[in-house]
Amino acid sequence: MVQPELSMIVYRRMRAGVLLVTVTIPLWGCAGGGSSLTPPPTNPQPAITALSPTSVTAGTNGTTVTITGSGFIATSGAQWNNGSRTTTFVSSTELQVALTTADIASGGTGQITVTNPAPGGGQSSALTFTINNPIPTLTAISPSSITLLSAGSVLTLNGSGFVAASAVTWNGAYHASTFVSATQLQITVTAADVASVGKAQIAVVNATPGGGSSTATALPIVNPVPAITSLNPSSVAAGGSQPLTLTVNGTGFISSSVVQLNGAARPTTFVNGSTLTATLGVSDMANPGAAQVTVVSGAPGGGLSQAATLTISNFPTPTIASLTPTSLPVGSPDTLIDVLGSQFTSESTVQVNGGTPISTTSSNPGELFFTLPAADLAALGTLSITVKNATSAASNAVTITVVPDPVPALASISPNAASMGSSDVAMVVTGSLHSTPRRRQIRFRDFFHFPFSGQQRLNLRPYSKVALGFRAEQRGTFVGEWHRFD
Repeated sequence: MVQPELSMIVYRRMRAGVLLVTVTIPLWGCAGGGSSLTPPPTNPQPAITALSPTSVTAGTNGTTVTITGSGFIATSGAQWNNGSRTTTFVSSTELQVALTTADIASGGTGQITVTNPAPGGGQSSALTFTINNPIPTLTAISPSSITLLSAGSVLTLNGSGFVAASAVTWNGAYHASTFVSATQLQITVTAADVASVGKAQIAVVNATPGGGSSTATALPIVNPVPAITSLNPSSVAAGGSQPLTLTVNGTGFISSSVVQLNGAARPTTFVNGSTLTATLGVSDMANPGAAQVTVVSGAPGGGLSQAATLTISNFPTPTIASLTPTSLPVGSPDTLIDVLGSQFTSESTVQVNGGTPISTTSSNPGELFFTLPAADLAALGTLSITVKNATSAASNAVTITVVPDPVPALASISPNAASMGSSDVAMVVTGSLHSTPRRRQIRFRDFFHFPFSGQQRLNLRPYSKVALGFRAEQRGTFVGEWHRFD
């Protein structure tokens, strides 16, 4: 121990100035004397025997703990896990320490000690103080139900007794959660959580010490209300002759979703959660108008979507630019006509002089083909050709002229003579083509007709003066035999 001393400064005036002298006097005993001063006592070593209370529920807004023991002095200080806390001296056997809200925010244990300062003093042994987790209570979940489309959404769990370490179970399995406050937790719904309709059992669990599980709350998982975002096609022409496959795009579709047209169900195919197809009949598109398309899904949940409009419009009026051919000989057979123009469709028909519509073959909106009947080519004249698209007006009229059949010309016969009674004579006949295939014939001396295509090989056999016969072959094929009687 260091011996205490008393120091004094003595000023003495000297002839030449002032002399400064320091005098130190020991306080514990003096030289030459028999008396001394007793040194001061040292602080005791504190000891803790009990805490009251010995535990508290986590989440409490701070608490005061009474420490019972011995060796406490007015300057004794209590520690929580070696950190000083506000301490109140009651007596040499009792102190009070204030634990903060942060100290007891979550379940676990803490070590309480007491320290006395020097001289002497020291730190006591530690006693354990327990922070018990509360038994949680789950009172409500918001929203109170979710759908098959709720993946990624946030659920708020309301209740009491929640702590930072509280866990959430979903059908008995631990689910990631976020602590908000002692009365609120949040979880994010995953795709696996909402894979099918049903009821999920949600509970909150607090770990030991203390703790426990709340009563589970049922969370319904239901079918979503469907929503339509677009139709393909969004418009159709009225008066079509074929059914239409309508594609409905949107969200919340399920395998049992049904497409409705003006409130009436139509045959529906489920493609996926965002696509359905429906078959519309010819009668559905018979008249121009605005048809209302909706989707309905069944319970649990489900419901009717808002309507999307399918526009049923008149067909556009086609336009004819040209016809090929523009003229045909009278008496021609059925003939294919090529029509160039615009706004042609698969529903386009052709009328000849306003007669019965003739079906067409359309290769694209700018070209179609139709067969002009032979009956329309039986007489000379002009044919007025128009195109019509179902409910549209008729196009402009373009004409085809039915012209006279050209007269074929015989240019040469070789050889041009033969002896009576001779064998067959090979004769080559040359002349102009007739434009109509079924009239490609030659006439010999106004009596005999042979198929003719510009140049023809004929085998002729003279029989007698009275009966002159001809045997005809067309490219080596027997055609016929004719006789003339004088």
